[in-house]
Amino acid sequence: MKTKLSLLLFLSIACFTYAQLNSVGNVSLQFGSHVTAPKGDVIKVAGEVDGVRYALAKHKKKFFIQTFDASSNDYLKCSKELKIEKIGKARVNIEDMEIIDGKPYIFGNYYDKKAKQDILAAFPIKSNLTLGKPIKAVAIDVEKKSKRGYFFYKPSYDERNYIVTYVTVRSWEESLTYDVTLLNGDMETVFTKHNEQVFKDRKDLDFSFDDFIANEYGDVFVVISDSYRDKKKRTTVTRLMIHAYYANNNYEMTEIPVDLKGKKVVNCNMLNTLQGRLQLVGFYSNLTKRGRSEYRIEGIFNVSVDTETNSVVKNNFNTFTYDVKKN
Repeated sequence: MKTKLSLLLFLSIACFTYAQLNSVGNVSLQFGSHVTAPKGDVIKVAGEVDGVRYALAKHKKKFFIQTFDASSNDYLKCSKELKIEKIGKARVNIEDMEIIDGKPYIFGNYYDKKAKQDILAAFPIKSNLTLGKPIKAVAIDVEKKSKRGYFFYKPSYDERNYIVTYVTVRSWEESLTYDVTLLNGDMETVFTKHNEQVFKDRKDLDFSFDDFIANEYGDVFVVISDSYRDKKKRTTVTRLMIHAYYANNNYEMTEIPVDLKGKKVVNCNMLNTLQGRLQLVGFYSNLTKRGRSEYRIEGIFNVSVDTETNSVVKNNFNTFTYDVKKN
């Protein structure tokens, strides 16, 4: 049995499929100018507030908050070393920098041993680039430190919300648990949901938490997949499932299944299109005559989901013109 967390891989997909973007859908990709800094490497450009662009830079083991004139990325306005004190006795690990609803934040992760909680904290960035008091944005109860899961995070499509997902995989129990939380610009919880998936132990069982996304309406989508080999039918069954949480439906979960037509999913990533649809893009493999997944990646699948009807309106498979082997 295999488990994996195949998140945020769309850039690697794009490297292979730049020439095929016209078949994916009406997706807007924008690329800004290169950002340079006299000291350290800019590892994240968070965004812009009042003509000032905020960035996170790193030099050796030190982190820096840097600001640039938005009219010219080459002009460094200010650079300040980022120092975060321990919270209680816990060391805080810097995880992310984002501007949510016009407010810049540094995000850090720490474990509260006394409360037995894995915590993602948000630190407001002041105008002088110092940090405000930490806000406990998301706190997950865990049995003990060695059984912690993983935090994943990204802004919503319109950057007005911040979506955080905490994923725990217990391979010995064939289970996958995720806690998804939608935060507003003040780091207040808009929506949170705990979901546990238990998979039946089957031949060549493989399951994964693939991606998550929030659109401009505050709707949240999660995609998970699982596959197993049906030896009697000499095939591999692959199930791709979207969990949709709509704001106008009080965030009740709606399941949207996707038929992969006898293909084996390697990974899956979600995008919001300009038409308001969900676009699922990922690698797939074909099956051998014995029903096993082939050793090479056959191509890219492209699925379009209409979120008004919860139906799949396009399901294409684009085959590569050259062999791509799996790792």
